[in-house]
Amino acid sequence: EKEDLEKRALDSYEIIYHNKKLGIQLLANENLAKLPHIGSANREYSDPIPKIGDEIYQVNGQNIFGAYDCYEKVLKIISKSDRPLTIKYIPPAEPPADEIEEVEDKNKSGSTFGIYSVALIRKWKRKSQ
Repeated sequence: EKEDLEKRALDSYEIIYHNKKLGIQLLANENLAKLPHIGSANREYSDPIPKIGDEIYQVNGQNIFGAYDCYEKVLKIISKSDRPLTIKYIPPAEPPADEIEEVEDKNKSGSTFGIYSVALIRKWKRKSQ
């Protein structure tokens, strides 16, 4: 899992928050040791905003991965930190193949490629439960 994180960290991006309120909905993972992810984001508090589903990898330079409860660690750091606050986000891990119903790959210009292509943006639709 650490290798996967390091690979996904190559596509990381940072957002600097100047307001006390961040305008993000943070969701815990079912497995507390996994990184929390973004459920929603509000442009009123920051621009740019993080992408829905992206995971919080670092807060003010502190790595989140490896904590017993990553969600609680993020909340503690955010609540105790002065502003500006820097959060590093990484794209989510792709779900297991048996949970994927459909995959769509796109390049930067938005052209659609086949399911097996290498692309910059990958979207998937989970199977209905």
